[in-house]
Formats: sequence, C-alpha cells, structure tokens
Amino acid sequence: MTGIKNNIINVLKDMAGIFIGGAIGGMGLSLFLIPFKASPGGAAGIAQIFYYYFNIPAGLMMLLINIPLFIIGIIVFGKMFGIKTLWGILSLSLFTDLFASEHFTGLFFLKDFMFKINERSVSFTNETFLAVVGGSIFLGIGVLYVLPGLTPSLPWSDAVFSEADAFGRILIVLAIFFAFIIMIYPGFVLYYSKNIPFWNSILTPILFLEYALTSSFGLLGLMGALNGDMLPDIFYILFTTTLVLTLLTTVLYILERKSVGNPCIDESIHCLLKGKASGWFWLSQILGIVVPILLLATRSDDFTVLLWSGICTIIGSFIFRYSQLIAGYRVSPLI
Repeated sequence: MTGIKNNIINVLKDMAGIFIGGAIGGMGLSLFLIPFKASPGGAAGIAQIFYYYFNIPAGLMMLLINIPLFIIGIIVFGKMFGIKTLWGILSLSLFTDLFASEHFTGLFFLKDFMFKINERSVSFTNETFLAVVGGSIFLGIGVLYVLPGLTPSLPWSDAVFSEADAFGRILIVLAIFFAFIIMIYPGFVLYYSKNIPFWNSILTPILFLEYALTSSFGLLGLMGALNGDMLPDIFYILFTTTLVLTLLTTVLYILERKSVGNPCIDESIHCLLKGKASGWFWLSQILGIVVPILLLATRSDDFTVLLWSGICTIIGSFIFRYSQLIAGYRVSPLI
C-alpha cells in the first residue's frame, strides 16, 4: 500500500508541475510573444499564423497540431507518458487562450499594466525586445517545470537538480538561462541591424537559437558515440523534434520575409535560394537537417547514427548561419 501511495503522490506531483509549467508557458506566449508576432517556431509559430489570418485561437490550434505528439508519446513511452503529454498539451493550450482573453486582461488590477499592441492583443510591455526576452524566459521556466514530469532522464530532474539545495538549483537555472542568452544573442544583433532588412525579422534570433540547439544535440550525440555511451530514447525524440521544428521555422522565416514586399529583401531571398548563397543554404538544409532526420528515423546502428548525425548537424548549423549572413550582406543598401 505504501508503494502504491507513493506512486500516486509522485504522479500527482508530476501533473501539478506540468500544469504550472503550462500556465507559465501560456502566459509567455499570449502576453509577450503572440502580441508582437514573435514566433517561437514549430506548433506555436503555426498556431500564431492561424490566429492572425483565420481568427482561430492560438491555444486551440496548438492543441490540434500537437495531437500527433500525444499519439507518439503513447506508442513510444507507454500510457502514462501519453497521459502526461496530453495533460501538458491541454495545460499549455488552455492557459494560452485564457491569458489572451478579456476575462483575464480586463481584470481591474491588471488594466493599468497593459499596453494595447494591436486590435487583438495586449502585453505587459510595448517594446519588442523586452517582449521577446520576457516571453522566452516564461517559456524557459515553463519547460523547467514540465519536462521533469515527463521524463526522469534530464539533468534538472535527476539527482543533480532534485538533490541540490536551493542555492544549487538557482545556479543550475542561471547556467541554463545564460546559455540560452549566449545562443540567442547573435540573432538579436542581426535583428537590430536595420540597414540589412533581410535580417530584420524576430524569427532571426529564434533561428539562431534553434540551430544552436540542433548543433548542441549533435555534439552530445557525437560525444556519446565516441565514448560508447547508450543514450536514452528521449534523446533521439528530442533531437528529431528539434530538427523538424528548425526546418519549419526556416521555411516560416523565408515566407515571412517574402511577405514584407521589400525589393532588397526579395533580392536577398533570391540570393539565398537561387543566387550566390544558394549552394551553402541548400547544403545546410540537406546535410544539417534532412540527413540527420533520416538517420535518426532509421536507427539501424546507434554508433553510426549518433556519429554522422552529430557531424552533419554541427557542420550544417554553421553553414546555414554563413548563408544567411551572405544573403543579407551582399544585397545590403550600404554595399
């Protein structure tokens, strides 16, 4: 009976953590990122497009898009993981729409702190940079709450984090936060380079973050292969998911830049897709994303998969950044 009681308590703790993480992440999306059309990529980015163009609530759209994740969770990790995945999806979707509704933003004690950003959205700030940073922090904190409830094989959910004292946990969270800042900072430098319009998209820093994550997963896989380590199944799923989201965000970035209608941007896109930077760009997509996805999908031999997917993603990440820089710089109004 004691074992069953402890299991129930642990499950309830996990569910509570996922619920809190969904609330924090939902606030980051609805009150910081979505009002400024700052797409975090993936399901949230696609949901944002449907929100603005088809008036479909972002939370509801994320729920529909993430249904396949729920199915995959059950197939790969069993019913309990599937239930937790569904709970996480429902929590994030619920709070994304709840915090965006007038029932919340219209509360008397919040009105004085809200800025009207557009006809459909309000935020706690009227500065794009602060909104992106604030939204990213909320999403990051939400992830720290959600992931430990989904899998026990992450650094902050095992003994390193759970057995650390309060000060140790703060240091771990700060290390993760500053690593995040280092990954995304170069993208903001390009974003604020107003003389090169091809880079002036809020998706630019997001792309830098995602390509940094793919190369980080690649480096972990490469080290694991060289050391002969057996990595858990969750690593392969997260690695593949990150690659797919990066590919989707890359497509979204090109479509968003093309929709601006700026001749300079159009020339940069031509340079990227068909011009001087096209060879580097297509090589980065094929070598850095498509090949690793195919390798991870087959998993015929873990050593070969980890070795070559790691090498490909690391090289592909650097090549993409180079192609993006070339496409923007070569057609800059200053050149």
